[in-house]
Amino acid sequence: MVQMPGDSEREPLEPQEAQQWVSDLERRDAETLRDLVANGVTLEVALKVLRKHNNDLPKAADALLSGRENEDEDATLASFKETYSHLFPGSTSGGDGSGNPVIDLTGDDEPQHTQRFRATTRSPDPKWQMVRTDVKMDDRDDELNKAMQTSYETFTAESDAIPNEEMKDREGDCPMAIRSDKPERAYAALVLHALFHVPQVRHRLAQFHLTHVDEGIPRDRREWAIFNLLELYATLDYGTLSFVIEEQTLLSWSAPPLTRVDSANVLSKMFLDTVVNELQLELESQAGEPNASSQPLFRFTHCEVYQPPTGPPVTRGSDSSHNVSISVDGPGAPSLIARLTHTLNTYKDDGSSSHSLIMQPSTVFTFEISPAYSVSGGAEQLVYPKTIFLDEFLLENLDLANERRLERREVQKEIELLVERKAALTRFEGMNTFEEMRGAIEYYESIADGREDAARAAMLDRMAGKLKEKLTKLEKEVEESDRKLVELQAELDAVVENKELQNHPYDLRAVLIHTGLPGRRGIYSYVRRGTSWWKTMDYMVSEVPEDLVLTDPAGVHFGAGPYLLIYSRRVSEEEERAVGAWPPLLINDVKVSEARLRQAEVEAEGEKAVRAESEGERGRSQRADEEDRGRRKSR
Repeated sequence: MVQMPGDSEREPLEPQEAQQWVSDLERRDAETLRDLVANGVTLEVALKVLRKHNNDLPKAADALLSGRENEDEDATLASFKETYSHLFPGSTSGGDGSGNPVIDLTGDDEPQHTQRFRATTRSPDPKWQMVRTDVKMDDRDDELNKAMQTSYETFTAESDAIPNEEMKDREGDCPMAIRSDKPERAYAALVLHALFHVPQVRHRLAQFHLTHVDEGIPRDRREWAIFNLLELYATLDYGTLSFVIEEQTLLSWSAPPLTRVDSANVLSKMFLDTVVNELQLELESQAGEPNASSQPLFRFTHCEVYQPPTGPPVTRGSDSSHNVSISVDGPGAPSLIARLTHTLNTYKDDGSSSHSLIMQPSTVFTFEISPAYSVSGGAEQLVYPKTIFLDEFLLENLDLANERRLERREVQKEIELLVERKAALTRFEGMNTFEEMRGAIEYYESIADGREDAARAAMLDRMAGKLKEKLTKLEKEVEESDRKLVELQAELDAVVENKELQNHPYDLRAVLIHTGLPGRRGIYSYVRRGTSWWKTMDYMVSEVPEDLVLTDPAGVHFGAGPYLLIYSRRVSEEEERAVGAWPPLLINDVKVSEARLRQAEVEAEGEKAVRAESEGERGRSQRADEEDRGRRKSR
């Protein structure tokens, strides 16, 4: 055992405890030796031979094998079959007792009958503690709450002050950030910022007809909320500073403050619902009579459909929404598409199925994510694509989508069977079968000594030869399985990438992420601008690679992570980059506001210089007085 630098030797076991430990270990080794050699060897004989060879299991096995020079090689092979019964056709030993191999996909099972390393006799070091995994979920809730409470209590309070050097102009395509006046409304600022970076939202709102808002109207009325939002969005398009500090817009939209007992994803969804509903109402009121042929910006219409085993489908009611709730927990792969398919479709054994389908799609779709819960580091991360196709979730494509899902399930079933077969070939009782067989071959060829016994040497050669043949056969079968898996995966990709169901592409526009920690910088967003992605945390914006946007693991092990995804229908790159055609009044307000802000900064710097000069003059005067007093004293 390697002792780490600085570690002290642990206290040894008491003599009586050590004797009991050695006794138990010897008995386990003797049982392993008896099972390995088989052919009538008793536990007492195995224990005697084991002790004779100083508890060296391979040497003891070699001694027992070499003592039976006239035994048939098939009897010797029987001991190997006992250990690797799943590799021999027709064998019924091993596995689960039913003749079927035990399939190990994780490799976590400990071998039960093979002693690989001798354990230390020193008592456990209390510095090495195991993480508890047998805690009930209710207890885990309490533990997570306590951990989060401690995090809140120990988290250094963030300053609302912004360094002067951060007040700078933005460069190139870098977006302007929205900084909430209060930290507890930072989540709402991120929601508004994300919506702005949906090109269709930006362009449709820029076409709103401005109406006069009476100064006497309460600031939380819809008129003020929409006007303030338009003014904010015009600032994001035409402003030149790196960020804007916002208070009035968030207050006019009645954004509730985030407290320690609130969830960022829940409040974000509530706030998003409020904004989206009001904007959709305003869109409809300004358009006059709703145009049935036009696609709503936010709200899509969906219905429930029951498909009986035979006969036509039955539609049951309809409703509208802008959001789909997705849980990371659940059966199947933790991907957005897999979760959507599982959430919106149910298939029964009698051939019937139920579906929640889109009757009329909207331009924008939002997905509220309920992250996986874990305090043990085993949380799964949601996989969301850069582009999704909504075709398979449209009512008009029900029959075609069902056919494709059936094909997909059949191919996936073949893949699962092949994966199970490969696991049965390559893993057994937590061990790598191929490594064990190569080790056995090396033992028969290089370690076992048959130089002084011709019969034993011939037997060892035959054993090594048979194992090599079996190993070669298994390796070829695994290679064939891998080849077939590649073919099936290509077939599955062809089913998934079906061109008939790719007429409604929606591109990812924004991702909101919660790290699980409190404060302004515990939440941040990724937004797409043209072909680039930008991370916005507090007032700071930085360009990031697309891979990070799609795979960011932040917060996953805190039961947090991505909590809001925004997709919109694909548009050209020119449309993505184009600024909104905002009314001249708003553009002028942006320029005037920035001019005033810059003038205020100049004046503040001037006042600062005057104060510094004044303080310098006072300092020089005080020093002169002190020097004069010193001269008078010296006289």
